[in-house]
Amino acid sequence: VAKYQDRYLFVCCASAYSSYDLYLCGFRNKCYKWGYFTEVPVVSKEELMGKKDKSRNNILWVGRLINGKRTKDILLMSKKLMSHNINFNINIIGSGSYDKHLKVLTKLLGLSGKVHFLGSMPPESVKRYMEIANIFIFSGNFKEGWGAVINEAMSNGCAVVVSHAAGSAPYLIEHGKNGLIYQSGNISDLYNKVHKLLADTKLQYAYGLSAYDTMAGLWNPKA
Repeated sequence: VAKYQDRYLFVCCASAYSSYDLYLCGFRNKCYKWGYFTEVPVVSKEELMGKKDKSRNNILWVGRLINGKRTKDILLMSKKLMSHNINFNINIIGSGSYDKHLKVLTKLLGLSGKVHFLGSMPPESVKRYMEIANIFIFSGNFKEGWGAVINEAMSNGCAVVVSHAAGSAPYLIEHGKNGLIYQSGNISDLYNKVHKLLADTKLQYAYGLSAYDTMAGLWNPKA
């Protein structure tokens, strides 16, 4: 890195944390914010939010079931929700090496009626689940470069609860305005954020609308 410090070489950062990492290596004042864009549906807000599950308890998680995605945190959080008699339903879309382990843990925790593993599916099918989901959780750790699935969930009007470790979290999420950020690995913090949205459906709805506005008005190539 040092040999490029005095040359016309710059970095477009695919993570909000990249500039700091490169700064520690001596690559300074040459990092630019980089935007990862996904398709944003052009629809009326009424049409977008009209597809949402009217129960307001539909939670979605999407990703590979592998180390680093912290899907186990979703199960531990779900156990806390159930122990407090909170109504919820979680769909988990994806597959991977942790698939069997997570399913066994789900049974051990008594969550089989609340947490549903739907396996892998094509993007269009995932989109349909996002359209009806009320809340979307992203639980990845610092191994996440960006987390494009966050863009997609926000574009479909989901109220998002995102791990602070996601590379896009500081870029996309205005905490308390268009979603919520929780401390990665902190089950109590994740539980509190999700519980807050389940208990306040107006806030849930408002975050979903604001999330869509962020994608439609800022985080897309046409903005």
